Amino acid sequence: ATLRQLGEKPVRWVINTHYHDDHIAGNAALRAIGAVLVGHANLAREARKALTVKEWDWHRKPADEASLPQVEIHGRTDFVLGGHRIEITVAPRAHTDTDLMIWFPDANTVHMGDILEVGGPLFIDQWAGGSLEGVLAAIDSVLARADAETRIIPGHGKVVRKPELEAYRHMLVDVSTKVDAAIAAGLSAQEIVDAGLAAPYEEAVGGPVAGKRLVYTIYLDRTLEPKS
Repeated sequence: ATLRQLGEKPVRWVINTHYHDDHIAGNAALRAIGAVLVGHANLAREARKALTVKEWDWHRKPADEASLPQVEIHGRTDFVLGGHRIEITVAPRAHTDTDLMIWFPDANTVHMGDILEVGGPLFIDQWAGGSLEGVLAAIDSVLARADAETRIIPGHGKVVRKPELEAYRHMLVDVSTKVDAAIAAGLSAQEIVDAGLAAPYEEAVGGPVAGKRLVYTIYLDRTLEPKS
């Protein structure tokens, strides 16, 4: 219905920012009406896996084969669509190890996928190769290119500008520094989660529970090795 509101022209291309089901579940339906699916070269590998993550009580089922990319992106790739240039860049080991960011130079706009969460806590999927180090590197690459007018689209939440992305980076570094200190002091995972380390940012990430989720995400980043 939303697509029809934009006009009657068919969807020709679908670019997946990463492999998670909430981002690829509609792929098969779009492919069935003629769209070409584009994704990271690692996307199919991760999407085919069945996995249970005890730390989050999360079970992942393999994706349908029709949801997997027909065009795989290995590095910086440029397209010209509708007369406009689109730049696809790879963000290694960030939210996952299947992350793409998409720049629209003519519109001074970038889509960061779930590397950026606005109004919710960052999640790092270490079971698909994600890392905070990669998230920060991806953020830095956008900050280096963005200007005051650049529109920055998150995977979830409202469109923001450069100052909001700078604040997001500061939050991640600040909370990770506090988590590192708590680990060094010998606190348990539960003690670290309950210590209020993200309290100054709870409003930004969606409340106290979301703040604890952010702390736990960073704790796991510090204590578990990426799996892919």
